[in-house]
Amino acid sequence: MDKLFRFTILKRKIAPHLPVLAKVIGVIFTLAILFTTVKVIIRLIPPLEHWWRLRQTATSLLKDPSTILASSAKRTNVVILGKGGATHETPDLTDTIMLVSYHHQTGAITLISLPRDLWIDSLKAKINTAYYYGNQKKSGGGLILAKAAVEEVVNQPIHYVAVIDFDGFKNVINLVEGIEIDVPQTFDDYKYPIPGKETAQPETDRYEHLHFEMGKEGMDGERALKYVRSRNSSSDQGTDFARSNRQQQVMVALQQKLLSTQTLLNPQKLSGLLNLATSSLETNIPPDAIPAIAKLAIQFDRKKLTNVNLEQYLINPPPQKYQGQWVLIGKDETWTQIQQYIQNLLLP
Repeated sequence: MDKLFRFTILKRKIAPHLPVLAKVIGVIFTLAILFTTVKVIIRLIPPLEHWWRLRQTATSLLKDPSTILASSAKRTNVVILGKGGATHETPDLTDTIMLVSYHHQTGAITLISLPRDLWIDSLKAKINTAYYYGNQKKSGGGLILAKAAVEEVVNQPIHYVAVIDFDGFKNVINLVEGIEIDVPQTFDDYKYPIPGKETAQPETDRYEHLHFEMGKEGMDGERALKYVRSRNSSSDQGTDFARSNRQQQVMVALQQKLLSTQTLLNPQKLSGLLNLATSSLETNIPPDAIPAIAKLAIQFDRKKLTNVNLEQYLINPPPQKYQGQWVLIGKDETWTQIQQYIQNLLLP
């Protein structure tokens, strides 16, 4: 009876507070459920994000690239720049400058090499300095100024710019296990600069002797880089125009290797290429446009490729007029002939 009496007294004391206690328990229970739900969502975010990106990529690949990529007169124009990178004496000078123009209706690709020594009046400097000076002005300015410099020469809208450094170039070629190049002419270069030995004595220690034999040669990244950068041969292979032709040759060979089944069906190589693109490539191509460009690359038809250099429209003027520098300008001291040639070339 004593226990029953005490329970009755306790019940009477607690009874007025039961509604509040029920609310408190309800809030605690709700918070526990909410907390558990948040934890589950947080754990799911990475796979959900990955799934969403895969879905976006798949959707983009199904779409017509012309509806995704920026274009003018049914053409998308991309400038590809090759620079020395952090380990090079002049890291932001662009030794390689190529305009790639794709016509969406015909599938034709035109590859135009621009010599690095073109004099740009608006810069009062060579075109290969545009990327450097742009970056000096502001972050990301290199892409903007390089784009403007190329547009000044060719008088065509440039929709995208991509910059890759020498190390990235070598690593990509090594990743796909090298490329095969059909060397058109035997040549030697006795003054190929050795990185880090720019001031070595005697002077001969600053250079490496390069020899390329006419015929097919398998090249790794280092060898391919030397092939496209060599510019001191005593033969006509020492000109910037010969370098441009070799650069185009390597670009096509690399593109074919990238799109081979040995690359496309190898997850490790694809993952490695993605990592290299992240670490060695700078571009203004938006992420949602990458799948469209990849689709165009996969559909690439070599028979529809035209390689062009501008040698016949350029002259080397007296250095005194150009700060004592060896430069190239249009034959009429303007870009009019070149612009007209390119305009006709890009007609469908």
